[in-house]
Amino acid sequence: MKKIFLLLIILLSLVVTGCDDTFTPLDKIHEYKITVNPNDDGTLKMKYYLKWEVLEEGDGGVDFITVGVANRFVYDIKGLTNNIDEIDYYSDDGSTIRIDFKNTYHKGDIFEVEFSFTQKRIFSIKGDEVQYSFEPGWFEEIQVDKLTVYWNNSNVLKNNATGSESDYLKWETALDYGETIKVNLVYSKDYFPKLNPKEDYSSQTVNPIFIIIFFSAIIAFVIIVAVISRLTADKYQTCRGFSGYIHHHHFYFGRHHGYRKSGKVITPPNSGGHGVHGSGCACACACACAGGGRAGCSRKDFNNYLNV
Repeated sequence: MKKIFLLLIILLSLVVTGCDDTFTPLDKIHEYKITVNPNDDGTLKMKYYLKWEVLEEGDGGVDFITVGVANRFVYDIKGLTNNIDEIDYYSDDGSTIRIDFKNTYHKGDIFEVEFSFTQKRIFSIKGDEVQYSFEPGWFEEIQVDKLTVYWNNSNVLKNNATGSESDYLKWETALDYGETIKVNLVYSKDYFPKLNPKEDYSSQTVNPIFIIIFFSAIIAFVIIVAVISRLTADKYQTCRGFSGYIHHHHFYFGRHHGYRKSGKVITPPNSGGHGVHGSGCACACACACAGGGRAGCSRKDFNNYLNV
């Protein structure tokens, strides 16, 4: 009886210690600032600034971060702070901009990063109006002390700004885990003389040509393997009881078809590795900008526009 009682105590202690769901944040964003200036063709000139603190070491510190954008149509990406080693569009985690740093940041470090880019395929048209709906935030495991969005106020017909500063409309708030803020604006279509209606919002994260190339390569590989298998197969083992190679390669293709499906590009991102990952955006943000660990993104959803 004593042995059974002791065993129960040991099992109970293992359950208690093994189910510790205490959440420890790895990072904190002290300041998150986004400045937006629309161009005459409806594209947006955007500038991002983040003041970031590493609270815990995690998996070797922080040597890169990714910040979510609306889609793959981002151009003129420029790093504006000296700590940036490389910066480019990155689609492995959805639609993001990846910033690699010259040095790795560790527990207790506070760093600032600023970059700019031009965002295309970002507006929606309803009648004679051009509309933008922008929803930054979505840091599932990071609190933001202060998020400020500045949007040039020239010729804006309607908006839901909380204030203004100089020539900019202003939205400002703190963000708890997973929180966002809605930024909605309406313009007259006449304000954008170079607007191309065919260049309205798109949720694409990857250039379709790469997807075509990827699947073409898979199909070519399967065909080559199938042909080699057919040429080198033992006819007795493969065709015993039959008068030819019946169905054998049909099922071979079937197995590889299933494997190919599991290897497709996945839009919703997750954190991992040494860097800090942000969520990608399609729909925008794949309808779910949630990411594990060090994650965050800016969501632009034009299918669910809220009237302002």
